[in-house]
Amino acid sequence: LYLDSAHTALGAYQLDFTIQSGSVQFVGVEGGESPAFAKAPYYDARALLHNRLVLAAYSTSAALPSGKTRIARIHVQVTGPDEPRYAAKLTVAADAAGREIPAAQLSFAPANSQGVVP
Repeated sequence: LYLDSAHTALGAYQLDFTIQSGSVQFVGVEGGESPAFAKAPYYDARALLHNRLVLAAYSTSAALPSGKTRIARIHVQVTGPDEPRYAAKLTVAADAAGREIPAAQLSFAPANSQGVVP
């Protein structure tokens, strides 16, 4: 998962990531590439029962990322022949003072079997 906060330093975020179709199960969540978000984000365990991840994280680091940064890596297990489909929706992104970053954009891309995103 990637979040682009443009020129604003990212201090916090919350998002929904859902399985739209396919035989898929969430099996793990890692933190992001920035040291400020390297720790795995918090998640709602009950949402997992409905093929949904609600992730949130915040940082009080003095070195917050800006621009496009990987905020989390989601691990899934695909057990069926159908290509899985996912959806991601940003609930909120905020700066270090808690002010919303309205221009923030959430995106995601699958990694290959070695974990490399094309």
